[in-house]
Amino acid sequence: MPVEEIVALFTALLFEQKSILVVCQDKYDALPVITSVLSLIYPLEWAFAVVPLMKHNPQDEDNTEMECFLGPPAIMGIHESQFQTMLDEVFEKDCKKTETLIIDLRKLYGEGYD
Repeated sequence: MPVEEIVALFTALLFEQKSILVVCQDKYDALPVITSVLSLIYPLEWAFAVVPLMKHNPQDEDNTEMECFLGPPAIMGIHESQFQTMLDEVFEKDCKKTETLIIDLRKLYGEGYD
């Protein structure tokens, strides 16, 4: 990650004003990354919701998973296959994109990663 993104991440954690969304190619990568992110503020603790892997179901009428974006800040992981759908549905309606820091792990994967 570039230094600017690490500073933005650290700032978002300390000021607790933005949600943090971790986009991953492998669903098992989100939890270790989120745990590492939370360790950046030790000995302080994150006081809001942590959702290691959010599953978005477009047919779900109440969209309870998406309510994380409408309330206080949260740290969430999402698989790349559901990321674009979530962007279209949540960020277009609620203008929460400016209040969300997106950590895109997909660009960190090597060429031979499956």
